[in-house]
Order: sequence, then structure tokens, then C-alpha cells
Amino acid sequence: MKRLYRPKKDQVIAGVCAGLGRYFEVDPIFVRILFILFTLAGGGGVLLYILLWVVIPSEDAVSQEFGSTVKENSAEIKEKVMNVAAKWEDGRHRHMWGWLVVFLGVFLLLSNLGAFQWFRLDLVWPILIVTLGLILIVKR
Repeated sequence: MKRLYRPKKDQVIAGVCAGLGRYFEVDPIFVRILFILFTLAGGGGVLLYILLWVVIPSEDAVSQEFGSTVKENSAEIKEKVMNVAAKWEDGRHRHMWGWLVVFLGVFLLLSNLGAFQWFRLDLVWPILIVTLGLILIVKR
């Protein structure tokens, strides 16, 4: 029986995309790209990723009950957030986050100035959903 879980191997943040890729038999890179596009198209990708991180069991906890999985995954999220916060205080990742904020600011500024008029956000969601459906159909 095929089970959905977050593998330790191939994980970038928590293994959600790697797990979904394995479950649907698609390359996890496609799943990651979809999450990035969902995030750029309104922020839904981040919320969906966190929700899936909470509910999808890790590789070690596949046989646990749902309540235990949620508690364990929530604790894992808290631990990762605390680790990032500790690194932030140490100054190790400030440079990276600084560039990320600058990039986001430049993107939003250019968007407000009309530099991305060819990029219509209202079409992104339907295109992403159709693309995901086609990938799932072709891979089956």
C-alpha cells in the first residue's frame, strides 16, 4: 500500500515536496516549482506547505496516529523556527535574509511600476492547476 510521508532523503526544508513527489510519482522539483508559483501568486504556497508539514507524517512516524503526528510535526516546526531564530541572532543568516528582502522589495517596486504587465496573476492559479493535473495524468 502506497503511503504519503515526508522522507529524510531529498528534503530541503521538511520533505513535504519530496514526499508529494514520491507519492504522485513525479519529480519533487516540479512540486517545489508549484509551491514557489503558488507563493508568488498570493502566498498560498507557504500556508499550504506549513499545513502539509503539520499533517504529513515523517518517514519515522508513518505508523503513528494522526494526533501524535500533528503533535510531533508541530514540535519539529517549533524547533526549526527556534534554530533559525538562534542563527539570526548570531548574525549568520542576516546577509542572506537581507538580500531576500531587497529582492522582494525590488520585485514589488517593479511590479507596481508596471514592469510585469505581461504577468497576470489572475491566470496563474488556473494554469498551475491544469499543469498539475496534466502531470498527474501523464505520470499515471
